[in-house]
Amino acid sequence: MSARCVGVIGGGAWGTALALAASRAGHSARIWARDAGVVRSINQDHRNPTYLGEVDLGEAVSATEDLADMASCDPLLLVVPAQFLRGIATQLATLIPRTTPVIVCAKGIEAKTGLLMTEVAAECLAGWPLAVLSGPSFANEVAAGQPTAVTLAADDLTLAQQLVDMIGSRTFRPYASDDLLRAEVVGAVKNVLAIACGIAVGQGLWRQHAGRPDLARSGRDDAVWCRDRRPAGDFDGPVWGWGFDAHRLQHDLAQYVVGSALGERGAAGRYPGLAPVGGGRGLYRVCRRGAGALAGGGDADLGRG
Repeated sequence: MSARCVGVIGGGAWGTALALAASRAGHSARIWARDAGVVRSINQDHRNPTYLGEVDLGEAVSATEDLADMASCDPLLLVVPAQFLRGIATQLATLIPRTTPVIVCAKGIEAKTGLLMTEVAAECLAGWPLAVLSGPSFANEVAAGQPTAVTLAADDLTLAQQLVDMIGSRTFRPYASDDLLRAEVVGAVKNVLAIACGIAVGQGLWRQHAGRPDLARSGRDDAVWCRDRRPAGDFDGPVWGWGFDAHRLQHDLAQYVVGSALGERGAAGRYPGLAPVGGGRGLYRVCRRGAGALAGGGDADLGRG
């Protein structure tokens, strides 16, 4: 695969880690970020001072404040928070060629519409090749070069495999899938399971292992959801991992030590990973659709109790 300039929309921890992963795959990577200080530091010092500041990004990773600079990148990774994806995608529609593959790397549900991230992207980027990257991953581990397996799903399996070949490397291993719905639903639902697991850990119940497989079974059926190496890890890693925001939040709540952490700034300040969930109503709608897909079509009647 020839070297490319991989575009990364979003200068947070995950965007920075994915840019570094792209550079390890033999490409240059260009990050778009709003913060002028972050852009300057990446270009001059090869570090993101706000996220993963201890990681040397190398000369192959650059940054820009101008979204128009991303027009020459191929592919383009959308790594902005879920509730801001629509606005960015709308701007990109006026800037990038229709042949540019766009990989959605945000997990969640749009709060106002209940749409998944690729559905939001499809409304704004109708006609563009779209895919989603999802799976059990932590930004600091990807940045450190630890082995990571994720799913890269697209309706067109050939496109998914081409993108896998572009961005995959020895330590960052995407696996191609044509199942967009499962990949995205699992990425969003794991937030809820992480909250439940965090409560268990905060109450000192995590050693009672009987609850662990029960929670896992509530989100997936082994024969279906574990296919393509993707969803089991997306639950078991982040849900039980201390590095996951929803897990840490409920651990704190269960131990009654939240205090100022949930003060004026709210939970999002300390637990930024909670924002993509999109609220309970949005999650309920997506779960209905996911269960319906497993049953062979339509929405499932999950009840409202």
